[in-house]
Amino acid sequence: MHPDVRRTLLDHPRLQRSSARAGAVDRAQGDIALASQDEKERQTPTISWALLTPVVKGVCTDTGFANTVMAQQMFGGHGYIAEHGMEQFVRDARIAQIYEGANGIQALDLVGRKLGKDGGRALMAFLGEVGRLCQREVAR
Repeated sequence: MHPDVRRTLLDHPRLQRSSARAGAVDRAQGDIALASQDEKERQTPTISWALLTPVVKGVCTDTGFANTVMAQQMFGGHGYIAEHGMEQFVRDARIAQIYEGANGIQALDLVGRKLGKDGGRALMAFLGEVGRLCQREVAR
């Protein structure tokens, strides 16, 4: 196999899967917490979702588009032939970026509104969760 083809096949799908899974796991954990009887536990995912939604949208749409373009590249000269449909996949992936909002606007929303909201409560909750995760992993 050509080295550049090997690099392409190994790098891009792994990045997309890991970023999409992180977003999905975060959302699933939030759904579980929302069903909790504890009021504080029910509020935590709302804080996390508000903070991380622009990040998840940006990462998933950007890496999704990059991987679709890379898949098209793998077809070589056949990437634009309608029989394979790759050109439509690329258009669809690009439109997903637009539907989710320009990533620059998502970044402005994150930095301008969400990081400092309520005295940085959401950011502190997120960093606390990351700290607890790191402590658990170090203890292993």
